[in-house]
Amino acid sequence: MREPAPEVSSGGTAVAPGPAGPPPAGPGTPDPVTSTTDPAPAAGHKPPAGATRPAPRRTDKLGTGFWALFAAMFVANLGSGITTVAFPWLTTEMTTDPLLVAGVGVAAELPWLLFSLPAGVLVDRYEHRRLISSTHLGRALVVGLLAVVLFADVASIWMVYLVAFTIGALTVLNENATQTILPRIVRPSQLNRANSNLVLADTTGGVFLGPAIGGLLLTVAVTLPFAVDAALYLLAAGLILLVTVSARRTAPAAGTLPAPPVGTAPGPVPAAG
Repeated sequence: MREPAPEVSSGGTAVAPGPAGPPPAGPGTPDPVTSTTDPAPAAGHKPPAGATRPAPRRTDKLGTGFWALFAAMFVANLGSGITTVAFPWLTTEMTTDPLLVAGVGVAAELPWLLFSLPAGVLVDRYEHRRLISSTHLGRALVVGLLAVVLFADVASIWMVYLVAFTIGALTVLNENATQTILPRIVRPSQLNRANSNLVLADTTGGVFLGPAIGGLLLTVAVTLPFAVDAALYLLAAGLILLVTVSARRTAPAAGTLPAPPVGTAPGPVPAAG
């Protein structure tokens, strides 16, 4: 093999050739010695078998405002379930007429037939959170007065009818306002889950737990279920104060165009015709 010829310096001295080095770096080529950029992972790269990935953080929470509404609904329906048992029991102590005993249940449910449509109109005209709190306070006042009258032993069956009908009317307003305020508390993607939770609160408190607790309270005193119901309504009214709602969205008036977003110039007005 032929050896490379030695290089000759300017002074005439021969210089031994060194090993071939890397080509000089161009203007856009990174220096392989000083470059600190990590190599990109190859396509299809998988983490080691023993490596664990962090669990994704769940951000789709319903929020404290919804859970305050949930708690208020549960507490109020728990009280309603208690008096569902107490009202018929109370009437059996006042009369032996089966029609009068059954009439208390009719008086409590009749407002749903009479006031469902007017209640929807009324709910749209007033602030929802204030309306819900007012209906809780109204029911607490009415049931509390009945407990006082029963304790004084001056109650009549017609007074029981009036109280049952008033509570039913306030309940119609409360239920309508609760369903209307829900889209202002949770996002549209959360409505199904929020509605399911409210139905759970309604069923658990008003159907399962309330009547059972009402039967236990009746073994102590006839007035006790109504006094507990009044206290639960007061608690529900206090929980509504923790509910935070977003601003109500209003639709533009007929024949008008929606305002452009802030920071954008209005477009040209189309010519008539």
